[in-house]
Amino acid sequence: TLARAATFQNLNIGNWGGINADYPLVISNFFNGTGTNGWEFEAPNRAAFNPGSPTMRALANLANYAGDPNGGSPSFPPVQDTFVHPYPSMAMWGDFSILRRILNSDDGGIADANFNGYNDLSPADKATLHTAACTLGMLAYNVDYMLKFDYTANANTTGDMRLLADRVLQLYGVGPRSVLGGAGYNIAAVPAGAPGGRPVTLDDNATNYDFNNEPDSFTPDNILYGLKLWRHRTAAANRPEFDRLIALAEIISTREQIIRDLRWGFRYDDVGAQPGCFDPSSITGGNFYGLADTESLGGLCTSYPKYPILYALFPGRDRSDRAGGTDNANLRDARDRAPATNYRAYIQGVNNANVVYREIAYDTTFNDLTNDSDISEIALRPRPRNNWVLPNANAGNGNNPTHPIEVRIKECLTALCDSVDPRTASGVSPDTGTLVQIPFKDSALMNGREMMSVRVLDIDLDLLRSSPYRGNFWMPVNGNDTGGVVYAFREDAVSEGAIVRPRSGGTWGACGNNTALQNNQNCRMRAGADNAYLSTDPPLNTTNGISPKPVDYAPDPDRRPHGFRLRKGAVLMRPNRAQSGLTFISDNPVYMQGNFNLHQTAPNGQRLEEFNELLNDNFNNFYNRTNLDRRFSRPDQDLWRPSEILADAITTLPDNYCDGTLEEGFLTAGNNGNAGNTTAKYNCAGNNSATSYLNQNRPRSLPQARNDTTMPSTARGQRWMRENPLDLTSPIRVTKDANPVKMSPDDWSEEGSREEYGLTNREVYYQFSDAKPRLGGTEVRQNAIVVSGLVPSRPRQSYGGLHNFPRFLTTWPRQFLTGSFIQLTFSRYATAPFDQSAWEPGELPAAAELINYYSPPDRRWGYDVGLQYAPAGPLASRFISAENTRNEFYSEPPADDPYMLTLCRAIPGSNCN
Repeated sequence: TLARAATFQNLNIGNWGGINADYPLVISNFFNGTGTNGWEFEAPNRAAFNPGSPTMRALANLANYAGDPNGGSPSFPPVQDTFVHPYPSMAMWGDFSILRRILNSDDGGIADANFNGYNDLSPADKATLHTAACTLGMLAYNVDYMLKFDYTANANTTGDMRLLADRVLQLYGVGPRSVLGGAGYNIAAVPAGAPGGRPVTLDDNATNYDFNNEPDSFTPDNILYGLKLWRHRTAAANRPEFDRLIALAEIISTREQIIRDLRWGFRYDDVGAQPGCFDPSSITGGNFYGLADTESLGGLCTSYPKYPILYALFPGRDRSDRAGGTDNANLRDARDRAPATNYRAYIQGVNNANVVYREIAYDTTFNDLTNDSDISEIALRPRPRNNWVLPNANAGNGNNPTHPIEVRIKECLTALCDSVDPRTASGVSPDTGTLVQIPFKDSALMNGREMMSVRVLDIDLDLLRSSPYRGNFWMPVNGNDTGGVVYAFREDAVSEGAIVRPRSGGTWGACGNNTALQNNQNCRMRAGADNAYLSTDPPLNTTNGISPKPVDYAPDPDRRPHGFRLRKGAVLMRPNRAQSGLTFISDNPVYMQGNFNLHQTAPNGQRLEEFNELLNDNFNNFYNRTNLDRRFSRPDQDLWRPSEILADAITTLPDNYCDGTLEEGFLTAGNNGNAGNTTAKYNCAGNNSATSYLNQNRPRSLPQARNDTTMPSTARGQRWMRENPLDLTSPIRVTKDANPVKMSPDDWSEEGSREEYGLTNREVYYQFSDAKPRLGGTEVRQNAIVVSGLVPSRPRQSYGGLHNFPRFLTTWPRQFLTGSFIQLTFSRYATAPFDQSAWEPGELPAAAELINYYSPPDRRWGYDVGLQYAPAGPLASRFISAENTRNEFYSEPPADDPYMLTLCRAIPGSNCN
């Protein structure tokens, strides 16, 4: 899974059809984020892990390039020396330090393609190996089908290539030749939008932008923008042609970029043209791959790197970080290959002469498109949906798979899914596709307590508990009492203990106490404001190597508290009515959304309680209920099942929680939070145009022009610089200092107008103390044993207390929660303080709490007596241990206590007055 939550349009990109005979089904394009979320791929077989196999060579390349041999904490013993671990230049590609340490050989701890210890690995290590192989396999699949795409395979492709070349010429005011014939034509005389004629006007009056006059506009991104804009300005009858040409242009630009990066990696200078391509800076001269009248397609080639790591992952010959010359320029970026720097010194120190990026065989001329290369062997292909192992179901047709409750993707196999107007980013609905209900899909939301955008894997519990699999169910049962045990982990989540920096100066002897962690600057973490390579940490415990950071009252800015979200869990009963519930165990944070594990006799039915007289909301009839409801907690009548959740942190969310997207934190500057039509964007309702991304310290005031006056444009989306400046559906650009980049709409094509936000006194951000729009919640009922961590408490900065043990992010009405609470440890991922009045190391908390990220519910909580009727679940049964030392505590109520009188009256003939 791979969530793209930068803009809401990205959430609607679906899957698309095949591009050549070898690949009749093409689902994903990892290079532009299309179709990367929710589709099932085949898994690597056992032979893929044989010594010297292409997969093992590629895994060794990945481990050596993006894995720090001194990283991998806490799965491996932490190393606290003079460098940050995992080393930032390696971890920026995804931290594969654990993979590298698993693949250690006997020659100095170097990941080796000839690793031969698969059968001796633990289940956890095998899982790491398999997930890395899946990542590489899906990447190799994308590379392979692009390399095998033949521009001259059939007449239809060749014809579209020439037609696309003509359309590119027209974008830049040059007459076509191959389609209309002749040497050109008078653009002004051809009706705008006419088939084969010039495009409708592409001038954007809101930004005074003219397509032909933008500096350096002859690039793949800009050509694709122009084609998409033209598509939305032309007649509906002409759009199928543009759908086809846009898809072809995306394939061409991606394929040529892959070839360029496989050949040249990071190199910018002295880069030759790709085979069959030509100088991409010229709109004329030469034919594209020998096809006549296609010279303008050279604009879809680039000379700059985009995916340079391909040079190390799939090298055409053995390469080394210690080599000079070409390899040195191609393998790493300028900072990491600069001589006489610590950056290069560390990499070359750990990647010594024994570390070689092993050859992955492929046709280095890229002419033999049918060659069964090593990349083909590594590649893992998507399964057609009728061959899926995971359960799935059609959910009708629609244009928007995003939903606050349902877990869905959109399948587009015959049409272009992405058809949002790139100039306005609105006004044209995305194309309709088949909506598919799936069990797992990655999403993102803004956690206002952690003050981070976090990824969550959405899990459709209803689909898993009701779908059969090999005589059982996807949420399995074991006999009649146990089962449903799920162990879940995320490799992209980062705990505070996984980041080990050099000591700030103090020793464990001086810093190993609560007072020193708060008051001694040599015992504090120093990160965030400093260069990542120069950041420091408190010292590790010298006895067990454990970091004190989870309890130092300051969240690590480099942590990543990604986790899981349980959806549609109101009913956990399996169709065979076995008594098994759910035991969900994760080292990561978990979110429970909506009603969960209700006591009821039918889905969406009236609630069951221990007595026929239902308990009033104010509990005033607690002792007056007398008639037992014998259906309660009986597995043949009650749908409730004993269920347990153990996680780093557990947060409850209402059914109508609206995730939103990152860009809303910027586009709402100056209007206090109107995210637009959230129903149309996300199928959200009842949240007053709010999403989770308004609950953050985002830009508060409008961007200012150079003279420190408000920008005149009323189109808020056009005040911010995009990654592709022409495409308002692309992400907003953010600097390395975490400030968004603004641009003045009256002169935005000038490079000087692109400046950081927040550098003037009129450009300010929301603070922790400011009230921000919060999502409104709906009433929910949840029943579970909750086992979780918490954060430390100190004077004036509480951990929140028992009433905030389950965490909250919204404005709540009432919440009903029954079960049991167990605090197991301190959180290591979700470490942000409950009270945000002190956030940075060394800050002192204020007298008044700052908890503006939520408004507490009216809590209706209690113990679930159903747990007394059912056998203990797999987790609860492990909290029972027999000890020789007796440890008993009694509460002795008076004889006239109402509860004692009730017990007394149950004895026939007793006098209990």
